[in-house]
Amino acid sequence: MVLFSYFPIILTIGIFFIWYKRYLTKNPDIICTGRRGQCVLIGKRRCPEKGTVCPNRGGRVGTRNSEYKRSCHESSIRVPTAVIGTGFTAGGQVQQLVSLIDLPPTLLDAAGIPVLETIQGRSLMPLIRRETKEWPDDVYVQISESQVGRAVRTKRWKYSVSSPDPIRNGASSELYVEEYLYDLLADPYELTNLIGLDSHRQTADVLRNRLLRRMAEAGEAPAQIITAAAAGKSGQRRVTEQEAWL
Repeated sequence: MVLFSYFPIILTIGIFFIWYKRYLTKNPDIICTGRRGQCVLIGKRRCPEKGTVCPNRGGRVGTRNSEYKRSCHESSIRVPTAVIGTGFTAGGQVQQLVSLIDLPPTLLDAAGIPVLETIQGRSLMPLIRRETKEWPDDVYVQISESQVGRAVRTKRWKYSVSSPDPIRNGASSELYVEEYLYDLLADPYELTNLIGLDSHRQTADVLRNRLLRRMAEAGEAPAQIITAAAAGKSGQRRVTEQEAWL
């Protein structure tokens, strides 16, 4: 009887051990930075103690959608990143919106290696050195595998579209449908989807144009974005066009 009462605990420990052996010890993306820039061993991988970049987007499984972590939500696209080494000794935090695509030119710049014009992304070193205040006010997101999606994120807004085509392995699509619109200032946890609301139609239009511009800048073929079906009025004031650019 005593052994039976402890069975759920034993079963839980056993499941965790199997998961640890099969996932944690084989996943190269799980890295944890320790104190003073030293990296803690997780599984079988260790970061070097000097000149370290330790991004970790985590293993968010099914917390916002029925699939894995391929969505426009912050839990998928926001990657905490700590950089330690030559050129990164001043401390502090970059407040501007940056992308993973900016890391390669940043590391080349920090190492004193010329950054070719053909390399995508921008070096973050001018921001780190406080040498410039000019920086893009939005970031572009490409979503693949589980869906073909695109999104643009500003300081305040996030606007996302997805292809109605069930083919998941396509690099892009000629047609997208509006899927999400979030006011990150009022709703940082992205709990209220504003897409289709009459009060935010103008905001969605502004962000749609910004997204199409970013898609063109990335070299993608022209695409059409279908407006979401009207979801009615939200009971609040209409958002102005000036607010849509925040």
